[in-house]
Amino acid sequence: MKKFIARIFGKKEEAPIKTNAEFWAWFKKHHKAFYKTVAKGENVEEAFFTQLGPKLDSLRPGYWFLCGMYDEHTAELIITADSFVKNIVFAEELVAAAPALKGWRFTALKPPHDVENCRVSMDGYKFNRETLRFYPIEDPLCPDEINIVIVHDDYTADNADDIIRGSYIFLEHYLGELNSITSIDSLDFKAPADVTEELIDIERLKSYLVWREKEFVEKYEGQFPDGVEDGVSVMQADLGESEIAIATVNTHLLEWEGKVAYPWFLRVTVAYDPAGNMPDELTNDILNAFEDHLIERLKATDGCLWLAHETCRGTRDIYFACREFRKPSKIMWLIEQEFPYAYDFAFDIFKDKYWRTLQHFMP
Repeated sequence: MKKFIARIFGKKEEAPIKTNAEFWAWFKKHHKAFYKTVAKGENVEEAFFTQLGPKLDSLRPGYWFLCGMYDEHTAELIITADSFVKNIVFAEELVAAAPALKGWRFTALKPPHDVENCRVSMDGYKFNRETLRFYPIEDPLCPDEINIVIVHDDYTADNADDIIRGSYIFLEHYLGELNSITSIDSLDFKAPADVTEELIDIERLKSYLVWREKEFVEKYEGQFPDGVEDGVSVMQADLGESEIAIATVNTHLLEWEGKVAYPWFLRVTVAYDPAGNMPDELTNDILNAFEDHLIERLKATDGCLWLAHETCRGTRDIYFACREFRKPSKIMWLIEQEFPYAYDFAFDIFKDKYWRTLQHFMP
């Protein structure tokens, strides 16, 4: 009878995966077959990747993965953030929840490697300790920024795109995905002939970044501004052609000298409808309610400072400065799932130690 019913109604589809535990329970059921596929190196795309990808997408969009043999007896699955800051915490937490499975090693984010093992060949160019050097740029007005110039022996104006792309891949392998995303504020690239500064061997970049990070943490750890909600101002700008921009700004915080203690910016962009220059009264009420909800969830006591919102040309941008990036990433993901919002919104998290994003509002 059961076989007869199955023939009529078909095989029951698996419920979509919604939690880390559900994902690993599914992986555990198939891990032996997956191991054999990876170990043989045959049909990996169809037998493993095409099954793994949809499960990760069901859990949360934004997961990427790599897989290969870590050693003769161990397969390694690397869950990456694909260089997006807001995805890092989810890759870390997924791997932290992984069970111990014989023959498997699970890694969050692409790991760092010794410089001797970092050799990238791409577009006819080589990227290694022999071809790459660097020097830091120090700005007395922004002393805590880490600005690095990478110098490649073969860099020219004609091959700049190829050299930059290969250099980024090298840095991700050498520093590891986490450090390559979070430890450098800006990267520039030059040819040796255009450099007057003393060049440093690329193998010293890792220790240089560790030293600068330690110095930064010791300098700003625990700093918190007084009067978080003081000094809010409303500003208006004429954009021409009968269009205006209106902003509400915490000018008190923008004058705070300890900005660098909150180096991560969260920008939430809401597209409203009707998409005229300025929202009508009902739309404005909805936008304000949504922003109030953000402020309630992204608390100052949790390391998030509301700074401003700016409304014009069919969008409202809302800005927070954050002490770190993991908690706001998780809160915004929950808000995306929970909040019954009428309009599309998106968010991004990026490093901006001196809050240059809001420089046009600063005195």
